Amino acid sequence: DLLSRAVVCTDVEAGRMRIHAPEGYVHSGSAAAIKAIELDSGTYGFAMKVVPDGRRDTIEVLMKIDTGADNYLTFYNHAVVAHGLMREGKRYKGTTGFGAEPTITRNRKGKLVAASVAGRSWRKLPVVYQVDPVNSDSKRTCDGLIGQHLLNDFIITYDLPAGVVYLEPWK
Repeated sequence: DLLSRAVVCTDVEAGRMRIHAPEGYVHSGSAAAIKAIELDSGTYGFAMKVVPDGRRDTIEVLMKIDTGADNYLTFYNHAVVAHGLMREGKRYKGTTGFGAEPTITRNRKGKLVAASVAGRSWRKLPVVYQVDPVNSDSKRTCDGLIGQHLLNDFIITYDLPAGVVYLEPWK
């Protein structure tokens, strides 16, 4: 609720959060604005580019901001199928997933060739593919989650009243 009414800047490394009134707010950093897309249940996300395992082409995916996810990226079942994110015939390591509901799922771990957002790029990025049959019926509006391990590389300014997010790389 706070994010929808104010401009919030989180600086994890400095251990502080600044809150500004949205009226007249001007971003003082050098990061370009990224369009924040409102998803389901008051959550937000943005587009990022990825190169799937075993491929050279770049695809754009819509990722939900999840500051509670203790990983890099998670791709939902429908996105894995639609974008062909897993390499056919390759054996992936298993991992157990769980959520707020009492369901334990068996998913797969892998790596992307590359990923980029806001001028920052990563290679051989660890990902979780939520491919358990329990997840196949999900009707999520995005392709997956972007977690703490990537988000903590930035000072993040959420200017959701203006519909943008700024990802300022550490200096």
